[in-house]
Amino acid sequence: RAVTFLLVPLYTRRLTVAENGLIGVAFTFIAFAGIFFSLGLNQAMLRYFGGGEDEAERRRTFSSALVATGIASMALTVALWGGADRIAGLMFKAGGYGRFVRMAAVILFLDTLSGVPLNALRALERPGAYAGIKFAQFTLTLGLNVVLLVVAGRGMDGVFESNIVASAFALACCLPVTLRYLRPSLCSETLRRMLRFGLPYIPTVLAGLVTEVSDRWFVLRYAGPEEAGVYTIVYKFGMVMALATSAFRSAWLPFLVNLSRREDGRPLCARTMTYFLMAGAVLCLAVTLFLDEIVGQFAGPGYLRGKWAVPVVLAAYLFYGVYVNLMAGVYTKERTRILPAVVGAGALVNIVLNITLIPSMGMMGAAWATLAAYAAMTALLYVWER
Repeated sequence: RAVTFLLVPLYTRRLTVAENGLIGVAFTFIAFAGIFFSLGLNQAMLRYFGGGEDEAERRRTFSSALVATGIASMALTVALWGGADRIAGLMFKAGGYGRFVRMAAVILFLDTLSGVPLNALRALERPGAYAGIKFAQFTLTLGLNVVLLVVAGRGMDGVFESNIVASAFALACCLPVTLRYLRPSLCSETLRRMLRFGLPYIPTVLAGLVTEVSDRWFVLRYAGPEEAGVYTIVYKFGMVMALATSAFRSAWLPFLVNLSRREDGRPLCARTMTYFLMAGAVLCLAVTLFLDEIVGQFAGPGYLRGKWAVPVVLAAYLFYGVYVNLMAGVYTKERTRILPAVVGAGALVNIVLNITLIPSMGMMGAAWATLAAYAAMTALLYVWER
């Protein structure tokens, strides 16, 4: 997530405001499509690969997940490639952008294949290897964006091309883990168990993405590409809290596999929530106090008109961090069936408020809709957990 923040000065100076809006919508599409590429097996990998009793069981889990997602992602990539022009017309409300859908399909395919070994590293609690691959991918993405936008002048095409190369690089880095655990077989019993756990995550993550990224499309539709471009850029400053929450979530979910066996599980969750809220509140306040300097220096004076959306987005992701903390009970008790209802309620709140508020309030309406959605999700999950 950090790469999108660090690229703000480059994008605001090398791309038009409207182009930034179109990129925001395109990566919204990638986020939504990625849910169906993975079949929910990334979440199941954390649960069953990390909890495997021996190497043979881990190999069955790994192989089943990789073979299944490989077949599904190949089929979806072919479908997206064939319907690229029509999909682009629906996304951007304009023609001539089909190539971006095709490049997005390639990114999705590569990221899906690397997702299984990366989640295996998380499940094995090997943060050094996991972080090393992700940091190398991040560095390559950053460098290629600079080269392709500044030196080669590739514009929007350079943004997608840099992501394709970086995704291919990450997949290559995962080869040692893949070769260790992959076997040319698919265990139907193992796959069924993983799908039972993972498939409920598809509507859950889908609804979650409606809350997180669909507002770019609503702003584009109801307020135009210029407003969408400003919102896409200033939203990234609110993602500072999302970055912290994402880092916490990456460590928290694998840790929960063994939480139910600990006698101090409940008080440990309580203390974790307390410390997370303390650190998160300080981070949100620090960014808010220096909004003019941060937005003005990183994005430029032309984007200052959207600065007041940043504190609202920061607060939204602080609520999401509380939601992630509350996942402890759902995850350890394998009660994932409640999640579609909780996240779906948040998505419904988000959609209704986006449609209601954006025509009159512009990007601020989208920001408030995001905050309301995450607050609703957190409240509902809290009541369920109690």
